[in-house]
Amino acid sequence: TLLITYTIYVKVIIMYIKRIVTMILILVFAFNILISCKSKKDLYSNVQFTNVYKTQYFEMPKGYGYDKPYIYNDKIHVVYIKTEDVYGDEGIVTEVIQSNLLYLYNLNGEVIKVINLNFDIFEDNFSYQLVPSNDETIYFIDVQPRTQKLMKISYDGTVIWEMNYRETFNLEGWSVTHSTYIDAETNYLYMLNLLHVNNIPKWVLLVVTDTGEPVDKFEIDKEAKQVLKSPNGEILIQCSDPQGILIRSSMYYAVGMDSKRLIEYELPKLPEVFNKRSNFVSDIYYGSNFAVDYEMYYKNEYGLYGYYPETTESELLVNWTNSDLLGQYTTVLSIITPDVVLCGLQDIYSQLRWYSRETPTLALLTRISDDEAAKKTILTISAVDPKIPEVLLKTVVMFNRQSDKYRVIIDNYGVHVTGDNYGRGVELFDYDIASGVFHDMNFITSWIEKYTSKGMCADLYEFFDKDHDISREHLLGCVRQYNETDGHLYVIPSYFTINTLTGKSYIVGANETLTIDEIIKINDNLPPNTTLFTNCNRKDILLLVLRAVSSEYINYKNAKCNFIDSSFIKMIEFLKTLPDNIGIGSYSYDFANAETIEKVRNNNSYLFEFSINSIESFINLKYIYDDEDYTIKGFPNQTGNGSLINNFDFFTINSKSPNKEGSWEFIKFYLSDEIQLYQEASLPITNSAVFYILDYYLRKHIYTNKNYISTMALQILDEPIEQLWRAAFDDFHFTEANAAEIRRFLNEVPVVPKYDYTAMNIIREEISAFFAGAVTAEQCAKYIQNRVSTYLNEQK
Repeated sequence: TLLITYTIYVKVIIMYIKRIVTMILILVFAFNILISCKSKKDLYSNVQFTNVYKTQYFEMPKGYGYDKPYIYNDKIHVVYIKTEDVYGDEGIVTEVIQSNLLYLYNLNGEVIKVINLNFDIFEDNFSYQLVPSNDETIYFIDVQPRTQKLMKISYDGTVIWEMNYRETFNLEGWSVTHSTYIDAETNYLYMLNLLHVNNIPKWVLLVVTDTGEPVDKFEIDKEAKQVLKSPNGEILIQCSDPQGILIRSSMYYAVGMDSKRLIEYELPKLPEVFNKRSNFVSDIYYGSNFAVDYEMYYKNEYGLYGYYPETTESELLVNWTNSDLLGQYTTVLSIITPDVVLCGLQDIYSQLRWYSRETPTLALLTRISDDEAAKKTILTISAVDPKIPEVLLKTVVMFNRQSDKYRVIIDNYGVHVTGDNYGRGVELFDYDIASGVFHDMNFITSWIEKYTSKGMCADLYEFFDKDHDISREHLLGCVRQYNETDGHLYVIPSYFTINTLTGKSYIVGANETLTIDEIIKINDNLPPNTTLFTNCNRKDILLLVLRAVSSEYINYKNAKCNFIDSSFIKMIEFLKTLPDNIGIGSYSYDFANAETIEKVRNNNSYLFEFSINSIESFINLKYIYDDEDYTIKGFPNQTGNGSLINNFDFFTINSKSPNKEGSWEFIKFYLSDEIQLYQEASLPITNSAVFYILDYYLRKHIYTNKNYISTMALQILDEPIEQLWRAAFDDFHFTEANAAEIRRFLNEVPVVPKYDYTAMNIIREEISAFFAGAVTAEQCAKYIQNRVSTYLNEQK
């Protein structure tokens, strides 16, 4: 008995010792995780307001465009050009007048001198280029094939010398000067000309001294882009790479003045970012205008970088968004110093000017210290993709420009993405969340439920309801309906589309619903030579119908499902009867070709698969049905509510943010017309923007081309078609009644609830076996029931 008692005590003691050791190990493990997370926080959450450059716009003559700037002797030379058409009595252009001004700026962007270059020698010629030189003269390059004159002119209009470069260099065919370069050391003028000999393009480089003496002619057997100078003093020709393997598909060749030939020039080793994610690198700058402190520069959507080939290290110079600039619309013209950059800027967004483009302007970007930057409350927003979506960049830049109180900066985890791991940004973002790092806002591109289900996102309805300037109804009804979760709104999509089926009302009915029984009845009564769908085979329609029905058979609150219901079995049996060879599926587009339109108009198919991507999509539908009544039906499901919303790229406010007020101001700005009206290729998500765009179309002149049937035949014009061309077009009437119907639809369309990706994939896997004949419909439904039930129980 004592031995047994002793043994029990020993086991109890050992058990407690194991528990204590286990607890110690858990604490050590947790401590290591915290330390690890802290290191991740320091490494990956890179929220800093740095690399800021202020913008100083140049004084420019109104109504003029600018040519390529040249920098000589600490002066920036810019020729401004204005072309005006003179019309005769019959409305035909009788004369073209071109005005030219030369502006001289110092390196601070201040105007030193303005020179009028409208000399009499130009006569009626407007096909010419003016290239400022470095000795207070101008090169006049006549590009008209009949003359092709090259002159050097002083500022007062005196012709210093002239030549007919076509005759001097014995050029064949006709040519156009494509690029010029003046070597400040030798004063040689390099003219890169594109010749057309018997309609075959041919490139040639002409070299002329500053005294008008021809130096040489180099024929180039490649597609040349520009002539420039390397940091080592060699004249280079940038050419297209026929294999397309280099950045911007470019190769460089040195001009061998002695050998009289082009020598392939090896670029410095490119940064790793070019090799890993070359698709989001937009430009590389190499040459004497750019390689001042670095051997090369490059630009992407984040900023402008200097690059050291020896160490393969890049240094960020200009952060576009921190500098209130849109990088994709910023043209780097010259890097005077790494702290002073000459740029061409073009903003495409200005309030209530839909689809507008601002005239390009010249500006100097000058670095300012972080301490000098505007003192505002910093709001952070995370992004995870290597290519930051344009809508986020534009909203941040435009918000920062107009806000006196707040500044949003982007913490982009996508910079850590590699070619081997595209999801690296998401992984690191999740690491930071686990370590306690959070941002004021998040821009989430996918798997939004993963974050909303954890209480990470604030309910935006609470902000709407407290705000006197904006209400829930500002959002389109279909956007609210689809994105609500138990009466809460945690996300706002940046854009959306609606996938649906459409049909003539007298054939498929006027109700915007389509049940399984209804579509089976339509299919059973198809006339000969008629298809149910226009261009959508079984595989295409399966994915869409499953999205429409999967939520009907799943109760997520109770973790129950009912796929053995007779209606589900009936549906998959119907899907199996569909042909598998109709076409490639057109439901992702909002246009149609002649064959599709004829099918619809001639009743050769009853249901057309259509994607509504913009307000113009509705105009396309009206045209496709030739002004007959049509109904947007949605996809078949048990309740009949079958139109599918596709949401993309979501804005959220973090529930833990201490700056919710400022974050809401940013979200409100995103919902303003100033941003919503410029989502050019998608539907806006607000009612006010929809009203504005519809009014825009009601004021347009819309025509259809008589010569062919296609939605591309629609002509949407600001002014009526001239009488001369009127016979080729028919009027197309877009009415206020059409606009009212679109507004109603976007607010009342029945949409399918969000679907579960995992459950969807389970259903697809099992149905494929049914389609292959391996199981019956009842067996397929049973297998789906078992697998989805297991999945739901695992999610409890």
